[in-house]
Amino acid sequence: MKKAGTVVIIGRTNAGKSTLLNNLLDKKVAITSLVVIEADVVVTEEDRRVATLALKSKKSVILVVNKIDIKKPDYNVQYLFLEDEFEKAIEISAIKRINLKGLLNLIFSYLPERKRIVDTNNLQTPLLNMDSKTYIAEQIREKIFLFMGQEIPYHVKVQIEELSERKNGVLYVKACLLTDRQQYKEMLIGRKGRKIKQIGSVARKELELTRDKKVYLDLTVEVGN
Repeated sequence: MKKAGTVVIIGRTNAGKSTLLNNLLDKKVAITSLVVIEADVVVTEEDRRVATLALKSKKSVILVVNKIDIKKPDYNVQYLFLEDEFEKAIEISAIKRINLKGLLNLIFSYLPERKRIVDTNNLQTPLLNMDSKTYIAEQIREKIFLFMGQEIPYHVKVQIEELSERKNGVLYVKACLLTDRQQYKEMLIGRKGRKIKQIGSVARKELELTRDKKVYLDLTVEVGN
C-alpha cells in the first residue's frame, strides 16, 4: 500500500521545525500543519496563535510536543490543555530522535492511498516554505547544535541582520548569535575564534549547496535578550 500527501510543519522560531524534518527524512529539506511546541518552556501567546491558525485550516492537525529530553515537569500543565483541541498529540525529541518512528506512523495514518505526487529523484534543491532569513537562521542554529552539544543552543537566538546579493553574485549574510550569558558567548567563539569559524564554515558550505551560489557568511556573537 502506497500513501502520499502534503504535510506542513508550523511553530514559532526555535521550536525545532528544521531539526524535526531533517531527522524524519534523513536529508536536507527546509520547511516550516504539524504544530510544534517546546516541552521545556512555558506555552507562549505565539504558540496559541499558531495553534489557532492551524485549527482554522479544517485539516487534520497533530500537536507535536518537542524537546522532551530536557522538559521540566512544572511545564507539563502549560501544554497539556492544548491536547484536547487537537485530533492527536505526541511527545518527541527531534534532536535525540526520541519517538520519531511513532510520529511517522501517526502522520502516515492520515495520508490517503495514492501515487507519488512529485518525482523526488529530480529535486535539485530543497523545497523552501519559509522565508529566506528564517531558513538561514535555522541552518545556522542547527550547526550550533552540532558543535556545541545540548545545553547552549537553547540559550542562543540567531538573528539575520543583513541578507543581500552583491554585484559579483555572492550572497552576503550577516548573522548575530545572541546569547543570554557571557560564558556562552566565550564558548561559542572558542579559543582564538576557532569554534565560531567552525560553525560558520559548515553553515556556509551547506547554504552554498542549497542556494547554488557562493555565500559570504559573517557571524558575530553578542550577549543580550
